[in-house]
Amino acid sequence: MLRNNRGWFVKGHKSYNYWLGKKRSSETKKKISLVLKGRSLSEETKNKMRGRIPWNKNKKGTFKHSLKWHLEASKRTRGKNHWNWQGGISLINDRHDSQKYKEWRIAVYKKDNFTCQICGRRKVRGVEITLNADHIQPWSIYPELRFKVSNGRTLCVECHKQTPTYGNKPKVVQEVMSYDQAA
Repeated sequence: MLRNNRGWFVKGHKSYNYWLGKKRSSETKKKISLVLKGRSLSEETKNKMRGRIPWNKNKKGTFKHSLKWHLEASKRTRGKNHWNWQGGISLINDRHDSQKYKEWRIAVYKKDNFTCQICGRRKVRGVEITLNADHIQPWSIYPELRFKVSNGRTLCVECHKQTPTYGNKPKVVQEVMSYDQAA
């Protein structure tokens, strides 16, 4: 392939290697293999290789900086110094990792007998169905109802996607509710 004065490949020029991108038959591959077997490097080539040191010899990692520098850099970008800091709200709304949320979800499943409350499909052995614990009143609008079992219902994924509170839809519901209250 042709390169310009910067060493970049020039667009439109093809490789000089005839076999590049072409497939060889298994018979041809066997012939090439037989010719190359038992071949050793010449003494001249071995002598050239003897003086070279591999670029990664005795290196523990490919870091430009020390481990101490990386730890300090990590501390510099935590909390309020992080580019995506949003005032600490992530800890309040991070419900899926909390033990309280897991207990609420299991209690909702037991209350509804592991059955979708819309279509009636049920999780039993041998039948794979993914169930979700859905908040009837949205999590973001009603923080006081977040862990009330009466505010939860069991839904399969297909039925859950049909609800007005699925995914980012609660924001739309919240805007409509605030508009109704203002009027």
